[in-house]
Parts: sequence; C-alpha cells; structure tokens
Amino acid sequence: MPDKDIAQALGIKPVRFRKYKKKHSCIRMTLRKGRIISSANVVQSLYKKANGFSVPEEKLFYSAKHDRVNRAKTRKYYPPDTVAQIFWLKNNFPDFWRDKKEVETTGGVGAIQSVKFILVHPGATGGESEKVINADFKILPGAGQEGREQHTKSDNTSEEVE
Repeated sequence: MPDKDIAQALGIKPVRFRKYKKKHSCIRMTLRKGRIISSANVVQSLYKKANGFSVPEEKLFYSAKHDRVNRAKTRKYYPPDTVAQIFWLKNNFPDFWRDKKEVETTGGVGAIQSVKFILVHPGATGGESEKVINADFKILPGAGQEGREQHTKSDNTSEEVE
C-alpha cells in the first residue's frame, strides 16, 4: 500500500506520515517487512501457477436413496500456466528468454512498416535458438483515428486488422 493511502487511513497528511517514518525507524522497518512479505507471496503464487498445483477441496453429493447430502474430500488440480512460465523465464533469465522486436519504418501514411518479432530461447545443446516472425503493416489513411492497418503476412496474403 502506498504511503499516501496509509496516511489517509490514519487520518493524517502524507507529509506528516513521511516525517513519522523518518523519525521512527520501527515504522520504516515494519513497512519494509510488510512489503517484502507481500512480494514473496506474489512470487510464490506465480511459481505455483507456472508449475501447476493442487488444493484440497470438499465436494457435496446428494444421495436420493438416503435423502441426504454426502461430503467427499478431494483435490483440485490446476495445470501449469504457459503465460506464467514465459513471464517467469523472461524475468529470471533475460539473457536466455526474451523477445526482440526489430522495426523498420519506410515512411508515413500508405507506407509499409516491417516488423520482425524474434523469440529467443535456449536450444537443446545449450546455445540459443530463435523463432522469427516477419510481418509487414501498411499504414492506411486515418489509421490513427480508426486504428485500422493493412496487414501483409509473410505468405503475401493481406487482411485488415485493428
């Protein structure tokens, strides 16, 4: 929580709260500790989501034969999330997992803008391998207002995109 919000919750001005923090090291240390714990919880959650996890769960089943509800303890499995994996790898190993974007602009309205997206990741032999996606965009008149561009794929077919 930002200092401004903490000051508001305490009913004091942010300037006064900053003075308290400066004067009392225990306030600074408590806030720092709270932020570290919060960040660690987020890191742990992202790690679990990237690797998949399961949680205990209780399911209710109705038995018409006995006219009652039965409870059963189960585990719900959440599979690994590819987006979380990519986020983790790009942030923890930027030298091996990163997106590079090369843009070449050849003019204004009506011109073709070439974009090359390169996904860099470690190869099986320890070296880097790259997947290259080339795309050409033709900037149409009024594209800034409508957000429409002419998109030419690398196979020379075209489509209008937003």
